Order: sequence, then structure tokens, then C-alpha cells
Amino acid sequence: MPEAKYYLALMYDQGKGVSKNYSKAAKLYHQAANLGYAEAQYNLSIMFRTGDGVQKNYNESVKWARLAAEQGHSEALYYLSGLYELGLGVTANPVMAQTLKILAAEKSHSLAKKSINHSTHLLTDDQLAEARTMAARWHKGKPLPLYKDFTTLRKLN
Repeated sequence: MPEAKYYLALMYDQGKGVSKNYSKAAKLYHQAANLGYAEAQYNLSIMFRTGDGVQKNYNESVKWARLAAEQGHSEALYYLSGLYELGLGVTANPVMAQTLKILAAEKSHSLAKKSINHSTHLLTDDQLAEARTMAARWHKGKPLPLYKDFTTLRKLN
């Protein structure tokens, strides 16, 4: 059922077979996202970033991207890394951004692979080591590790 809502939302989002209607798309994405469908969660997060069909809200964008990312959605992982780099909806955090890039790259996200190489010079050796450790300890379906939250890291093991 969430897949059907997602694909109908996608049709309204892109205007394929129906008139483009971002409000209807957002409503349907939201329904599918609430049912745990990662693609819908990711697309809803983008709508909250752009303000298409919903009021622009970076906090909501982060919320939905995080839910999709926790399911291993590579686009959501990479997108969330950008939010952490820029401090949009979250406190800017280069270590968390790097962690998310590593996780996205492990899912064969080509931009994440390139971006990792460009951002390593912005971090200290200790920060890079921490990002690698956080990425290594995370498992799909678990909450993403939070920077300096070693309680979360212990729960992941």
C-alpha cells in the first residue's frame, strides 16, 4: 500500500499522467512516509527543503531525510550530509557530514565518493577517525549515530 501512494505522489510531483500538483504529491508522500516507505520519506524531505506543496521547513526536511537514511537510503544519507555541512535544520557538524558521506559511499553513491575526497582536508585526523568509527558502527535500521553521542554508538554494537 505505501508503494501505491508513493507512485501516485510521484505522478503528481512530476505531472506524469496527471496535472502537476505539489500539494497532492506532498500529502501522498506524507501518507507513504508515515508507513515507513523510505523513497517517500526522502522525497518528502526534499519538498520540505524546497517548499513545494508544503511550507519550507528545514527541521522537517531533516526529520524525514533521517528516517529514510536510517533505512539505508543512499540519496537520503548524502542529502543529510549536506544539511550537516551547511547547518540547515541541524547544527553544522563536519564530522557527522563526513560520517553520512561514508555511509552513502558504501551504498555506491557516486557523488558521496567524490565528496569524501574533497572534504577530508577540512577535518583533523581525530575527526576523520571519529567519522570512520561512527560509520563502521552503524547498521541499517538503527538510529544514525550522533556526533559525540557515545551512548548511541554503544547501542549500535
